[in-house]
Amino acid sequence: RRVPATRHTFNDVADSDAALVSLERMPTRVQMTGDRVRVEGLVTFAQLAPVIEAEGRALHNLGSLPHISVAGATATGTHGSGIRNGNLSSAVRAVEIMDAEGRTHRIDETHAWFPAAALSIGALGVVTAVELQTEPTYRVTQQAYTGVAWDDIVADPKRVFGGARSVSIFTTWGDPAHDLVWAKSDDGAPDWVGELGGRPVGDDIHLGRIRTVDNTTPRGTAGPWHTRLPHFRADA
Repeated sequence: RRVPATRHTFNDVADSDAALVSLERMPTRVQMTGDRVRVEGLVTFAQLAPVIEAEGRALHNLGSLPHISVAGATATGTHGSGIRNGNLSSAVRAVEIMDAEGRTHRIDETHAWFPAAALSIGALGVVTAVELQTEPTYRVTQQAYTGVAWDDIVADPKRVFGGARSVSIFTTWGDPAHDLVWAKSDDGAPDWVGELGGRPVGDDIHLGRIRTVDNTTPRGTAGPWHTRLPHFRADA
């Protein structure tokens, strides 16, 4: 049996010839305790972020889509972007898992199985809740650049990917004028942008072969972390 959660995974990790277990009728509670937050099984990052932002807290990283569930994203090692950040599972401090007999187990950092539970790929049972470490809230400015040659990126990838809190690259493996470097920073534009010929793009951008106009998060102005770190808007 497998749990498909919000069904975003591109591979077959949640496929099964047996039963699929849905969490859609479970509560979507979010509970802050000090600098940690407990979220139940099907809570998405879009639901979680405003709650902890209201408490002056944030997560260290987010994936490109806020619509995915916290439990599913952490259990499958969703990475977010940026070499400065750990993947989303690195914020996990405890996991609650229901086994095949209906018993719930809380596995925290003191447990020998914790590393496996934090990124279980569904192998240990149904993840019914996750406890995450938070940090003080912060603001992020993002911009997408075109014109950066692929050869310049691979010549010094550490500089490019380390130049901002989060850096993503979309390429068509052709003309760099059609490629995109998307940088999200809390301390200004990356220092390599001008040197490598990066030019900010307008509202109409292409992620590889995907044209986006109205569904991406705002660029060019600072905003709360959860409105800038994802590529796509929660309401899109």
